[in-house]
Amino acid sequence: MLRLKPIILTTLVLALAFLARAQSVNDEKSRSMNDFFGFDGLRLSNPDLIYNQEYLADSTYFLEKENTSSDFQLYKKVLFEYDNQGRLLVENEFENKEQVWLKSIKRIFTYDNDGFVEYTVKKEWSSSDDKFENNQRTFFYRNYMDLVTEEIVENYKVDEWKLGLKREYLYNEQYMISQEVSFNWYEEEMDWQPQMRRIYEYNQSKDLVSEVYQIWVDTIDVWVNTSLRDYEYNDARQLINLRESTWNQTLEKWISESFQALSYTPLGQIEHASSYDAIDDDGSSDALESVEASYDENGNLNTTVYKEWDAEQNAWSPYEKHIHFWSQYLIGNLDQTENDIECFYVNPHTVGLPWHCNGLLQNETYNLSVFDHNGVLHHSQQFRGSDTFRLTKGLENGLYMVVITGGLTVHTEKMIIRN
Repeated sequence: MLRLKPIILTTLVLALAFLARAQSVNDEKSRSMNDFFGFDGLRLSNPDLIYNQEYLADSTYFLEKENTSSDFQLYKKVLFEYDNQGRLLVENEFENKEQVWLKSIKRIFTYDNDGFVEYTVKKEWSSSDDKFENNQRTFFYRNYMDLVTEEIVENYKVDEWKLGLKREYLYNEQYMISQEVSFNWYEEEMDWQPQMRRIYEYNQSKDLVSEVYQIWVDTIDVWVNTSLRDYEYNDARQLINLRESTWNQTLEKWISESFQALSYTPLGQIEHASSYDAIDDDGSSDALESVEASYDENGNLNTTVYKEWDAEQNAWSPYEKHIHFWSQYLIGNLDQTENDIECFYVNPHTVGLPWHCNGLLQNETYNLSVFDHNGVLHHSQQFRGSDTFRLTKGLENGLYMVVITGGLTVHTEKMIIRN
């Protein structure tokens, strides 16, 4: 029976980082599903929230079962640290050994002047040396649209950083990813060699409809198909079905292997998903895995429970659970009210039209950040408080939050883009 290995859909978004470690079998399974649903680094999806009051992940606790009859046991936790702009600075990962929390992994995030992640460093704890030691670092390079075009991964070996992996991203005319190509670095040849390629296709609504995986065969210098994922959406453009197929080289066609069905809460958040083997000729299909998500009253992810199908019991059997804690994060000076600042601009807005904000300090440089309703950063720029300014990046139609910060000042505006 083939086990479905889902992938993350939000390819263009820099996730807050994978919570990887020397993983148990259960952890590997839940990690695969977790990456797909984007549960890591989730931010509150609520367009009516005043954006200087946001919820940031405080910590996540991981529990797993050794078998179906045992209780959940706590085995890992991750604690998050942020700067005064709400940007993730450090992930601290700990392992639970005999009820004692031991340091395990530290991930450090460094940002550029525009507020985007410039590079990350992963460090692993050495109990013998009683310190964190370098393990891996990743650099991100962007184009003029702030889209990531290249990632370079380096590994720390024998007291120096060594090239390891490169990912290149290509985009279509709508600035959506069209190809992702991975390369491995070969020291002897001093060159990058292609390894894997993903090709993405979209419908007229710009929804991802298919994803082809290919591997590079060096002996014949061609890309060879390996697997295919097809995506199906409902009228609300929510993903409801995913079908995975493998390429049969002899028959030269795709063979369906498994599919996945998803359901959502009234707020449009993933509530349940289950994966199954491909439907047989008699119309039957074997269940594989599932995940259930619950949310708190503020819309934040509360728990995720991962299950696999127990054929003997004819029921879903939970094997891992993640519990997420959130903290309300207040940006800027709490004594200053938003009534001190008033911005004038056309709303609904067309990018290129002027803005001016009263109440800003004339000689102060301010940062302007544009987020969508999922908390994804789409643009960042700077301006002088005394100046009239314009957004310098094109944005698709939709609702955005504009956050202006500088010194102890914070101001937010809800903006609708209508091109």
